[in-house]
Amino acid sequence: MRIIALVVVAVFAVIFAIQNTDVATVSLLWWQVRASLAVIMILCLSMGLLVGLAVLAPLLYRRRNATRELQSRLAAMEANDIERKARTTRVPFDAAPATRPDGR
Repeated sequence: MRIIALVVVAVFAVIFAIQNTDVATVSLLWWQVRASLAVIMILCLSMGLLVGLAVLAPLLYRRRNATRELQSRLAAMEANDIERKARTTRVPFDAAPATRPDGR
């Protein structure tokens, strides 16, 4: 499914680049760049993606660490629960070993 989505995005990117070949000028302070409109749009999209990832990275890192901590706590609690159940499990009366009246 991912491959199909990537192919569709790639096809749209090619169509976009073919249809937007006009030269555009971008100015920022003392810089001035002339390039194809498609190239400028793709660069702007890429920079926006990088900025978004930079903003989200600390949140994703904290969530991953919190998830790992909770998983380790859950594993410890499950181990304690299994140990507690093993200590408190009683042998049913029917399963008790039979003893003879003389104690043997």
